[in-house]
Amino acid sequence: RKRWVSVSVVVNLGVLGFFKYWDFGAEAVGDALALAGVHVAPPVLRLALPIGVSFYTFESLSYCIDVYRRKCEPAKSPLDLLFFITFFPKLVAGPIARPADLLPQLEGHPRPIKARISEGLFLIATGLAKKIVLADYVSVNLVDRVFDTPEGYTAAEVVVALYGFTLQMYADFSGYTDVARGSAKLFGIELPENFDRPYQSTSPAEFWRRWHMTLSTWLRDYLYFPLGGS
Repeated sequence: RKRWVSVSVVVNLGVLGFFKYWDFGAEAVGDALALAGVHVAPPVLRLALPIGVSFYTFESLSYCIDVYRRKCEPAKSPLDLLFFITFFPKLVAGPIARPADLLPQLEGHPRPIKARISEGLFLIATGLAKKIVLADYVSVNLVDRVFDTPEGYTAAEVVVALYGFTLQMYADFSGYTDVARGSAKLFGIELPENFDRPYQSTSPAEFWRRWHMTLSTWLRDYLYFPLGGS
């Protein structure tokens, strides 16, 4: 069992690293060799990055590791496992679902109900408002203008643009998450919360516990604790 978990980790991280970092690594090696007087051009592939590769890599890893740790039961069928990894609302920007949260829902044959549909439509509308009305407006009318030519603005205007950028990031990212969670509810599926008013945090540690929570807890449980924690 441990051998197969190791194979899964190597394969999943290998695929993620290949698509995301091959070109960067090849160019870095080429530059380093050039500085040493060796002019070799490592192959740069310019491959298109698969949509959601980070999210389904993390979820595939969490499934293998949790089954190995006996924290969840194996999927009842290959289709259930495929659905868990590739459920489309969460692929682009999360949230990262855990197998113990999502697989039991699949076994119960989820069906949309009126209350969930209403909640889902509300979340979708809220997410679109955050993304289109708030994030895009702040980006186009404030952040992009100041960041493109900061020398043309006063210090106070640059500071306002910096705060605007933090607002844009939150509205953009949490808006996508709201749309994902709302879309899942239309199918009778519950996805976890991903943001918990992070800008009300009183410390950096609390901020990271409330910003992209599913990624923070994933890194804690599958990377930080296995490496020894503190």
